[in-house]
Parts: sequence; C-alpha cells; structure tokens
Amino acid sequence: MKKSILCLIMIWIAMSCSKDKGENVCAGQNISFFDESGNDLFSQDISGHLDTLDLKAYKLSGEELSIVYGKINGVYEFLIGINPGDFTTIIQIGEITTDTLFANFKEVGNSLFIHQAFYNGRLIMTNEEATECGSGKVVNVVVKPD
Repeated sequence: MKKSILCLIMIWIAMSCSKDKGENVCAGQNISFFDESGNDLFSQDISGHLDTLDLKAYKLSGEELSIVYGKINGVYEFLIGINPGDFTTIIQIGEITTDTLFANFKEVGNSLFIHQAFYNGRLIMTNEEATECGSGKVVNVVVKPD
C-alpha cells in the first residue's frame, strides 16, 4: 500500500513539473515617465503634474488595458501590458501625447517574455533571460509634448 501511494505521489510530482512551451508568459514592462527637466510627470510635488488616471493604455483594437502602478523610492512606476498577439500598446498620457510601446518577444524553455521594448520606435530595454512579471527593469522615459 505504501509503495502504491509513493508511486502515485511520484507520478503526480512528475506530471506537475512538465509544462507546455510558452506556459509562463510575462508581457508587461515597468515604465516611469519624466518631462525634459527630469521631473516625474505624476509627482504631486511639481506644478502641472498628472493624475495617475491620466495614463491609459490600449491594444491596437482599441480595448483598454489595465495598468498597475505604485510609488517606489518617490517615483511613480507603471506596469504596462503588451499583448503578445498585437506586439504594440498605444499609450495616452492625459492631454500631452499619444505614444507607442512595441515589443519583441522571446521564448526560452517554458517562458515567453519581452526580449526588447521600444518606446516611440526607440529601443529602451533588452532582456536576455525571462524575468518575473513586474520585477523586470524599470525604464525611465522622457515624454516630450506634441
């Protein structure tokens, strides 16, 4: 009986460890937004600051994406999703501007992750290895008014 239970446990462990390719998907990029003077656009300490609700992200289809944000070391950081099927996210920052966030994805083992991220066509980040979602590199972006 003990051998049967032990065999069942070993089979269950072996089955739970096997994963299909691309099962772990991390499709978000951490970004902080600054003006040309280096001020955090969302900091309440600067005049004309933006409310966090002024930042919106959309799929190319127009569907709005959720944005996760927090204030870390006095600077607002936003985790913005990029749909692996669309590769591009449209970012609307209040009345200031509309920008694009584009990504190349890479598959390593069981993970599909953002390999390179481009903001308005400029390379802003490269990951060679998969990172835990939300714990990747924070990219500081300078937003220039239209």
